[in-house]
Amino acid sequence: MKALVLTCIAVLGLAAVMFTKATGHDAGRYIASTEVFGESYVADFHTLTKEEVDLLILDAAKTNPDMVRSLANEPARRKEQLDGIKKLLTYANQCVRSGFATTPYVKTELENIRVEIISTEFEKRKFPTAKPFGSSVTDTEAAEYKKRSGFKTAFDAFVDAKVTILKQETPDVQITDEERSQAADVYARTRILAAKAAADVPKMSPGDVLKFATEVKLQQAQFLSGQYVNGHVVKDETPIADADLAAYRKSHGLTGELAESDDEVRRDIRRDRVEATWPQLAKDAGIQVPDDFAVPAIPLAVNINANRAVNRPAGSTNANRPANRALNRALRNTNSEF
Repeated sequence: MKALVLTCIAVLGLAAVMFTKATGHDAGRYIASTEVFGESYVADFHTLTKEEVDLLILDAAKTNPDMVRSLANEPARRKEQLDGIKKLLTYANQCVRSGFATTPYVKTELENIRVEIISTEFEKRKFPTAKPFGSSVTDTEAAEYKKRSGFKTAFDAFVDAKVTILKQETPDVQITDEERSQAADVYARTRILAAKAAADVPKMSPGDVLKFATEVKLQQAQFLSGQYVNGHVVKDETPIADADLAAYRKSHGLTGELAESDDEVRRDIRRDRVEATWPQLAKDAGIQVPDDFAVPAIPLAVNINANRAVNRPAGSTNANRPANRALNRALRNTNSEF
């Protein structure tokens, strides 16, 4: 597949130059974006460009136009959204710098994120009537893929990674044979669709290529950020006294229905310690995001029924990742509304 992507990059060279002349966008950045269609791709988390932010806003406007429209006159909220993304990129960058991103289960999950996003978005664009996910791939294609040499090894690594992540929240989680079988089928379909997407790159517009790359970047950052914030990268073994637990409960109103166990409060305290470090980490690493963004005019006639969640608070799941449905999904963290 890597050879295929290089061929696609060469074919797209002229399109990149034309794109630059027409729009003023960076052709080099556009060509680099095509690398997202290559295996084992991990995004560069140092920067989120204006073009990428614009794509996110336009995408959010399709699913939650009221939310996007409400940002027009609220610069503080726009800054909050950009700061949330900058925080994700900062933590993700720390994971890469520390070598944590090459941990086997992490490396497997980063590749899975890439494949799932590309396959899902590609099928929606190429086969808009295909329901449920993966139905554009025939049963014969899926069955043949599962017979390929190396399939079992790769799929076993996929399952092991999912179980490792799920056990971080639910130590006694078990995967049934039925869930494993369902996951194997979806796993095969996602890989088939991702390969078809890579073959289709020369037909894609520069904007579409950049959108694929941007969504993969943010989802990979989301996963890595969750690992970082939850203490799986840097272990915080500093003792927390009972008096500190009591003070935290009082200051955060963790009583009555909101009461938490001692372990949960310790987890919250440690997360807060991590949260306090991100501005300096971002500065040291040179993480760059735009200072602001323009909110596009959105006609009131746009359908306001959101088809997917755009506000994913810390600890929420991403319901659009198909292969995770059979394995209860890994948790992802973000405070951004888009």
